[in-house]
Amino acid sequence: MRKQYIISSLIILLITMTVVPLFADDQEILIINKTGYDGHFLYLSPQSSDSWKEDVLGDQILANGDRITITITGYGDECIFDVKLEDQDGDTYTKFGLNICDMGKIVFTLEDIDVDSEYDGMQDFTLINNIGFMIFEIYVSPETSDDWEENILGDDILEPGEEYNITFTGYDECIFDIMIVDEDGDTYTKMGIDLCSDYEVIFTLDDLD
Repeated sequence: MRKQYIISSLIILLITMTVVPLFADDQEILIINKTGYDGHFLYLSPQSSDSWKEDVLGDQILANGDRITITITGYGDECIFDVKLEDQDGDTYTKFGLNICDMGKIVFTLEDIDVDSEYDGMQDFTLINNIGFMIFEIYVSPETSDDWEENILGDDILEPGEEYNITFTGYDECIFDIMIVDEDGDTYTKMGIDLCSDYEVIFTLDDLD
């Protein structure tokens, strides 16, 4: 009986040791949406697969600027994955051959848009006032333009420390110049900002003209 008990205990130990690596194979990855659009579907599949797995967002929406942590399980020691994000317009953004075993996060930007998707020229970014003075005017123009567009703020005033969300359409380019005017009429300018990749533009006293 003693010998039978020892053998049973050994079997239980072996089963326990076999189960542990399954948990060790779980991969956590942070997904960040900086496409300028809300993500409604997110798909991940091993690079070795010919089809996408089920949407991992479910009823959730990955809004522009938001992030979500997902856990990938059941793939053993497989590390290389393809990841696709689909926005509210049905446009897709795909990254191929990512080694999720070495990556802590995946950032989707407008540069990841698939060639068969349509880009409507919408730019969306947040301007942050860190100059210490009130901002009375904001101007944004394509780098290729010799003139400033109209004042975006209108009659609004952007207080120190406040943020202002800006969305505008009709441009097929990414590189823009941005100028602000403070309460004293002083100007602060940032040139050559890639608004397809930079979704926060922070003005400080270092930008004073």
